[in-house]
Amino acid sequence: MIFLSLLSKILSIVAKVIIARKISTIAMSVYSLTLPTLSLLLNIAQLGIPTTISKLIAKKRYSTFKIMQVSVFIMLFLDLIIGITYLFFVPKIATSYLQNEFTMPTLYGMVLLLPLVSFTSLLKGYFVGINRVEMGSSCQISEEIGRLLFIVLFVDYIDKQNISFLAFFAMFSSIVGEIFQLIHLILALNIKKKKITKRIKENNNENNKIIKNILSISMMSTSTRLIGSIIYFFEPIIFTYLMLKSNVSNEELTLEYGIVNSYIFPLILLPSFFSNCISTFMLPKLSRNVEQNNYKKAKYYFLSITSISFFSGLICLTTIYLFPEFFLNILYGKIVGLNYLKRYIFFISIYFIQMPIHCALVAFDQEKLLLFESIICNLVRIICFFIFIPLYKTDGMVIAILISIYLSCTIHIVTLFRCFRTLKNKCKSIINI
Repeated sequence: MIFLSLLSKILSIVAKVIIARKISTIAMSVYSLTLPTLSLLLNIAQLGIPTTISKLIAKKRYSTFKIMQVSVFIMLFLDLIIGITYLFFVPKIATSYLQNEFTMPTLYGMVLLLPLVSFTSLLKGYFVGINRVEMGSSCQISEEIGRLLFIVLFVDYIDKQNISFLAFFAMFSSIVGEIFQLIHLILALNIKKKKITKRIKENNNENNKIIKNILSISMMSTSTRLIGSIIYFFEPIIFTYLMLKSNVSNEELTLEYGIVNSYIFPLILLPSFFSNCISTFMLPKLSRNVEQNNYKKAKYYFLSITSISFFSGLICLTTIYLFPEFFLNILYGKIVGLNYLKRYIFFISIYFIQMPIHCALVAFDQEKLLLFESIICNLVRIICFFIFIPLYKTDGMVIAILISIYLSCTIHIVTLFRCFRTLKNKCKSIINI
């Protein structure tokens, strides 16, 4: 699984390298301005259902087929409603909020991504639930191959002077990649048509109960992500407002935002693929052990994976710090944002334990706490934007992001200690009985 994840990440890097080299920095910056909107849109559409079905299937509370049947129905309904509603707001988002008309074609293109990402996430959640965690990594290889083929075949035919079209091209390459990934996942299901028809005709009395269970878990999970996505959506809007107020030109602030979010953060967060990969592997196993009150195994899985995630990330960051010009040059063909990279690279190391901790809290049914923490940390982040951006410009934005990450990790770690202590006491009680 780790090898497949590494291979998909290498292909992803190659695709990003080609795009970064072929389109201008300003076009990449325009593209990066639209990503918070995409994140918000996808989180609303998915409603946290992929993670929820992984948990329900792993715990075997209901029929796997029924869980998937209900989830597909919910996804179709959400994608239709959200997609139609979003189209009416695109001009307003581009001109009034982002204050950049070049973003409009890319914003419209996001509607095509909605159903594709929703259903690939749903199928990935299914495979994680049945403990075929390697499928998430292998289908990403198909995604990156599709994206890479599209870029290689068509990148030389696009108008290099049209900033709007260049940004849209970067978005459309993701759409092609998602199509390849979805085809891979559907073929991997290998379900016969007769079997599906027979199951659909089965008694559906349990469906309402499953819907309530899925929504009760997913609403908490998605509320957490949704709050983060809303803040992420407003991030470039607030950044633009505060920078313009500080007499920074629109073109300069767009470039600065793009350098940090399209070049620096993707580079220093590169090792997070490893953390995400093994955390996905941990979730079903940890959920089962928590359900069975198996304290020793639950603690073993959590500590092992968290330690591996942190130290592997730290080693990668050290390597990037020692040879920053080499990595920037080989990836993007240009040295941009070197000062930001050197200044903040080691502060980001705590980010690599966020995913294992988040998965552990989900396994312990701590969705309510995740929601509360998300509200607090994102409010702090917004306050920090208004404090630090007027003082330190783009550095202020990075400082605000780091403060929210550290606060989030602190709250999560304290809560996990309590969860493991409670699980340990339960185990002792069972042994005494």
